[in-house]
Amino acid sequence: MSFVAPSTASDEKHHRFPFFNRLRSKLNDGDLLASSSSNDDPPGYTPSKQPEKEPTLSSSDGEGSDGDAFDDGVSTLPAYDTLPVAGNAASSSPPTSFCPSLQLQLDCLGKGCNSGIGMTVKPDPICIYLVQDSNALYEKQPALLSLRKKRNSNSCTLVTGASYGSLIGREGQWTDDQLTIGTTVYRVGPYRPPRVALFTVDQQVHQQLPELVAASDKEPAGTPAWDKYEIIGKSIFNRVQTLRTRLGYFEWRYASRAERKALSQELIEAASRSGDGALLTPKEIAKRHSVNNLMVLERITEVYGSMDHNGQVGTSVGKPREVRQPVARLIRSKALRTPGSSSYSAGNGGRLQMNLSEWTTPAAASDAKPNEADSEMAIALIVSSCIMMLKREVDRRRDQEVAAITS
Repeated sequence: MSFVAPSTASDEKHHRFPFFNRLRSKLNDGDLLASSSSNDDPPGYTPSKQPEKEPTLSSSDGEGSDGDAFDDGVSTLPAYDTLPVAGNAASSSPPTSFCPSLQLQLDCLGKGCNSGIGMTVKPDPICIYLVQDSNALYEKQPALLSLRKKRNSNSCTLVTGASYGSLIGREGQWTDDQLTIGTTVYRVGPYRPPRVALFTVDQQVHQQLPELVAASDKEPAGTPAWDKYEIIGKSIFNRVQTLRTRLGYFEWRYASRAERKALSQELIEAASRSGDGALLTPKEIAKRHSVNNLMVLERITEVYGSMDHNGQVGTSVGKPREVRQPVARLIRSKALRTPGSSSYSAGNGGRLQMNLSEWTTPAAASDAKPNEADSEMAIALIVSSCIMMLKREVDRRRDQEVAAITS
């Protein structure tokens, strides 16, 4: 048996663990304690003084790309991340925050697990109700109807309901007559995305409901379309659908688990503060308001010259940056999904929330009134594209069932 001298063992430990050796030397010298005590109170930020005779625009943080304060008299625009939400100049919330201004309820059972293997759903109309303070939601007349002519075709027509006037703020104009505000035509074959056409209600003649059902996959005769576009899948590896329309470029996507968890926590806290907190236990509230599925519609704007490669304010470097603003979301939980459907149902309805501030509120720089046609067509665009996403889920469920049988 051989023994190692204490000095040799100490030198070997220092050689194997140099970090502990340096740490011990700092503790002995007092440098580490001095450095930690000096960082307790960081120095305050002193903004640079602007010239008094002629103020100029500066960046939002008052710093250049290297972090030093500057005042060279050259006007620079603020970063896009610091701008308020479009149409709400007084708001200080970030562009990613979602404040719904309109809520609709989509009544659709979808396709369950035991609803016929490989079969399509019945061509029952999809009713869209306006959500208000009243609890008797399904006892009212629907504001919108999605009509389908045949069972083996997804082509449908979006028409106005009896309470459509209260949806757009013009009550008393729609009773038993319907107007076509959108058509979605599905085409058979690969690389043939569905086509959507939107129509304004002021340019149409009132029609009866049977006539609309007979021509549910055709455009209204003699009515020029307000906009026509295709709904195209972004990739074969995800379920994102893109819409390049007259109102802008949009994308429907499925939210992540973190987004669903954050929204579930928000809904659970709101239910606990309301009347549900006195009637249900916390476990029942969590089960009832946990979000099982969340779809988000975002408007995407490409911004040039907002950030450089270091993330600082400056000139544009490389490709443009995308600014995403959520304009709608479909929430499906036990409390908000269509009664009679489950979390395993494909294409079932839920609560559709919209943020229409961009089309209903005038911009801060101008006093021009918002265009009523744009706000009405934004509702038609969101509803028709959301119904298309639900039908995509049903088609995906049918493909899975057929693949399971044939495999």
